[in-house]
Amino acid sequence: MKKILCLLVLIAMLLPTVAGCGSSTTTTTATTTAGTTPGTTPETTAGNTPTVTTPETTSKLPDVTLPEGERVVKTYYTAVLSDEVWTDSGVDTDKYDLSGTGVEIYQKMNTEYSDYTRTYIIVEDGVENEYSGSKAFSVLKKVSVCGAILTVDEAAKTVLVKVEPVSVKALASWKAVTAEAGAYIRFAFTTNLPVGFCVTVTAKENGKFADSIYTHEGIEVKKDGTAYTGMGQATVPFQAGKTYYVNLCVDTAGYPVLDTIPLTVTESRYDTTHFQAIFRKDWTYVNDERYMEQIAHHFYTVYPRLYARWGGTGKEPMQIFIDAERSYDGVAAASGTRIFYSVNNLNGGTPLKSGGAFTHEMTHLVQKFSIGTLDWFGESMVNYGRHRYWSYEYSYACVEEKTVKGAVNWNYSPYGDSQLFFSWMDWVYPTVDKNNDGKRTADEYGLLDYIVFQAKAWTGVKDGDNPRKENTALNNWVKEKTGFATMDLLRQEFVKQLQSGEFVFTGFRDYKDNFVTENLPGVPNPQYLMHEKIEPSAKTNPILSAAMTTGDNLCVNTKIHTVASDGVGNSIAENLIDGDLTTRYQATRSSNMYKMAGVSNEVVIDLGSEKTFNTYTLVSYATKDTYIAKTWEILVSNDGGEFTAVDYQTNNTKETVSVTFDEVTARYVKIRLFEPDATAGVTRLCEFMLFDSNK
Repeated sequence: MKKILCLLVLIAMLLPTVAGCGSSTTTTTATTTAGTTPGTTPETTAGNTPTVTTPETTSKLPDVTLPEGERVVKTYYTAVLSDEVWTDSGVDTDKYDLSGTGVEIYQKMNTEYSDYTRTYIIVEDGVENEYSGSKAFSVLKKVSVCGAILTVDEAAKTVLVKVEPVSVKALASWKAVTAEAGAYIRFAFTTNLPVGFCVTVTAKENGKFADSIYTHEGIEVKKDGTAYTGMGQATVPFQAGKTYYVNLCVDTAGYPVLDTIPLTVTESRYDTTHFQAIFRKDWTYVNDERYMEQIAHHFYTVYPRLYARWGGTGKEPMQIFIDAERSYDGVAAASGTRIFYSVNNLNGGTPLKSGGAFTHEMTHLVQKFSIGTLDWFGESMVNYGRHRYWSYEYSYACVEEKTVKGAVNWNYSPYGDSQLFFSWMDWVYPTVDKNNDGKRTADEYGLLDYIVFQAKAWTGVKDGDNPRKENTALNNWVKEKTGFATMDLLRQEFVKQLQSGEFVFTGFRDYKDNFVTENLPGVPNPQYLMHEKIEPSAKTNPILSAAMTTGDNLCVNTKIHTVASDGVGNSIAENLIDGDLTTRYQATRSSNMYKMAGVSNEVVIDLGSEKTFNTYTLVSYATKDTYIAKTWEILVSNDGGEFTAVDYQTNNTKETVSVTFDEVTARYVKIRLFEPDATAGVTRLCEFMLFDSNK
């Protein structure tokens, strides 16, 4: 009896993992018919034919309108979808695995069906061409194929092998076609197939997969309407002035390249010659891409300071891996040379607030010591790292009455209110620059630095960080520097000075140990937020009679560098520079900054490079008068650290305001908002524009 066997191989089921390429592989999940599990043979019952949904095998593209600048990338050969289909329940259901290159399929046919007549149908440019023997072999060598459709006639001893192309429409929504030196790129694309993709970066056009300097494998594609979308990111040691090529590949044996986009590398905002952050794993599942921007900013501006303060012994990493993990249920943690985040936790928070946990974990990476159980002192130290070196980002510096109360009642809880006690230790027993050479020697160490560097070299475990028992390692170090026999006696002195008013924390600006973490290569000096009102420059320019809203707006296609108060929902700060007056930035007042400095909010825009301009336009959201920006200051900077004021406006009543000032050249622009209105508790702005009116 003639038996017909039709074998359909699912590419997404058979994606191989290539060793040595990339640090991790994400499992690709194909979309299947309800009730069918990919990778299994449909269950059969004697006398019954299994029901199997036969997938679409045509190369016809879905009807999708391509946005301007996007395109259909080239066709590649692939397997067509589904499980094995049998026309007779009595046959052996052992699975045929025909995944692999065209050569591998040819060799498998020679092995499995050596006594059959083998005919190959290869669809080329819409035409079915028939090949056999050595000619079939030479053609299969040229195509990127990972599977085939087989029709086997056992009675006639024939095998028909059909290799059919499937076009992929990558609606090339690459979100970054430029990159900064040492930074990362983020990309997204749309396809008409639920298959696996990878992205490689090569140093030359049409570079081979083996030559790639970066590989991100196993990118899942997710159903979005009638199409599938894939996202990923790459961290590459880009060098400014060089051109790299980003390749969208099919994640199969051979990795055929579908599309290549040249990458123009610009100068970095950060110094990447000493430190580097590499993003890995599940960042594609983090909904808000601003997390990567914020975390990269915190790494390159905060980690060098942490390293300068407590690193440099050779134990602390200068390159760290930042992983997002779907399987992790906590918030964030550090281990070895990596920091890992919970994807679910990130998706439930806001990018602005990510810096606190991140700085906490970065401090762990420079800590590298163990005092016994590393209980209260170790965690309190990293809490202080967060408080001290993230505070200038306006989110943790405000020491309110409840924090003072918590500091008094704190009883060595690892995650309690210890930051004020550590601030006091740095104030009363500081590291000083006795030689005025900008460096530290062991005899210049203050109490905290002395403990940290002693602990890095200490190997004992007895009594650990017991704060009350004399003659432990920790308490001997305390006694050597302070004269107090134990850490607990020292803390009692701190509480006494705090309650009497002898010690009042006002900020870190005047701390003697600031020289350790200032003037670092490529790192802007921090702006120390103090318990004192910020006074504007009073450099006021006349408002133009006719607002300027058209022309070459220099804010288009730029980035938000930092914000003091994050947006609510979709009303994010990026809406300020999207060129769309129908969107807005809405945020609650930054309570810490307002209490400490009298400033309601600040937004810093990074223009990407130094630009020359002399006019700005600020558009308020004016559904209600209380939301019109009333008082603000505009400042500029070239390094993102030191800012110079160019204009100050007060008592504004207009929805749209344009101001011309003396021409400046700068990369960063800060909008410092003192009050939208005396009674409003939110910031509501629609757009900020920059122009050079001389052009």
